[in-house]
Amino acid sequence: MSLPTGPGNNPALAASPKQSIPSLKDEIDTRLATIANALVVFNEAAELDNTITNGLNSCNTAYSTIEAHVVSAADAFLHQSLAPRTAQSAAIYSRIQTAYRGATGAGHALEGFLPNYLYTIDLEMESNKDVISEWDKHPLPTSAPSYNRRSLAYQAAKAENIAYSNYKETIKAQVAKAQAVVTEMKKFNDDNKTQALVDKYNQVNASNFTFISDEVKVKSDEIKFDIKISALKQLPCDIPSKFSISETYKTSGGWKVDFSTGVFVNSGHHDFLGQEFQYVPNPTDDTKVVIKEKDGGQRVLLLVGALAHFYYRTGRFANVALSPGLSTTTALDGLNFHLGDSLLLGTKNRVILTGGVTFREVKILDKGYHTDQEYVKKSLPESVPTIKVFPIAGAFASITYNLTAFK
Repeated sequence: MSLPTGPGNNPALAASPKQSIPSLKDEIDTRLATIANALVVFNEAAELDNTITNGLNSCNTAYSTIEAHVVSAADAFLHQSLAPRTAQSAAIYSRIQTAYRGATGAGHALEGFLPNYLYTIDLEMESNKDVISEWDKHPLPTSAPSYNRRSLAYQAAKAENIAYSNYKETIKAQVAKAQAVVTEMKKFNDDNKTQALVDKYNQVNASNFTFISDEVKVKSDEIKFDIKISALKQLPCDIPSKFSISETYKTSGGWKVDFSTGVFVNSGHHDFLGQEFQYVPNPTDDTKVVIKEKDGGQRVLLLVGALAHFYYRTGRFANVALSPGLSTTTALDGLNFHLGDSLLLGTKNRVILTGGVTFREVKILDKGYHTDQEYVKKSLPESVPTIKVFPIAGAFASITYNLTAFK
C-alpha cells in the first residue's frame, strides 16, 4: 500500500476530506480492536501456561487432580469443552495462531491507514487555518453585519484545530502501542512459543506421571521392587527431596516345580498289600504240609516319602499340581511309586495334600502252588515258593511339607 504525500495523490481526500475522516477512523478502530482482542487471547494463553507449569511442578497432588485442573483451564481458554485431549491441544494452537495472524494483518493495515488518516486531518486543519488567518489579518468590527457569523466560524476553527492536534497525538500513541504489541506477538511466534505451550499441555499425561521399570524376568515366587526417588531441583512444597519405595509382589504365570516330604498311606486290594506264606504241618501226617497265607492284619500301609509338584503359578494361597514321587516303609524294604494330584496350601510355608495311584512290587505265590492245598514236605523247597510282580496298582494319600524355600 502506497503512502500519499498530498492531495494530488489522492483526489478523493483532497475533494472531500470530511467524508474520508469517519471511514478511515472506522478502519483504524477496527484494526485496533483486532489487535486488542488478540492481546486478550495472548494474555489468556499466558495464564494457561502458568496453570500448566504449576501443575507440572506441583507436589503431593495426584495426577488425576492435575489433569482435571489443566483440562478445565484449557476449556476456559477455548470457551468450550473438547474431547479427546488431542482435539483440545489442536484447538489451543489454532486459537493463538488465528489471533496472531489477525493482529499482524491489522498491524500491516494500520501502517497504511494511519498516514492517510493523519493527512485528512491535516487537510481539515489547513482549511481551518485559512479561516483563522483571514480573521487574524482582517478582523471585523462588532458593528459589521457578518461579525457574529465570522466570529463564530473563527472560534470554531481554532477549537477544532486544537482538538485535531490533540487527537492526532492520541491516535498516533494508540497505534504505536498497538504496533509494539504486534511486535511482541511476532517475537512470541518467532520463538515458537505457541508450539511450546501446546507441548507443555501435552506433557500432562499419565505416562509422564508413571514410573516404568526396565523389563524384569521373574524366576521366583515373589519379587521385591526397591525404588529410590530423588528430586532434580528444589521442591515448592515441604516434603523430603529423597525417599524410597519398597514393594513386594507375588508372581503369577510360568511353570514351577517344588518338592515336599511327609507321611503316606497306601491302600488297595489283597494282592496290592502283599502276601506272606508259610508251611503248616498236617497234624495227622508229619510228612505233609499245607501252604497257608499269614494273617496280614492291617489293610493299609504307612510309609514315608517325597513328592515333586509340577504346577502353574497363580500367586494365590492355593495351587493345584501334578505330583510324582517315591515312598518306602520305615524298614526300607521296598519302593512305592506314586502319581497324583496335589493341593498346595500356603505361600512361604506350604502344607500339601496329595491323593492318587500307587505302583509297587509285591510277592505272590508261585503259580505252580496253591494255598490250602496239601503237599508232600520233601517235594517242597525250604521256603514257600513266591515270585515278585511289578507293577501292582493301589491308592495313596499323603500329607507333606514343602522342602524348597519360597523364593
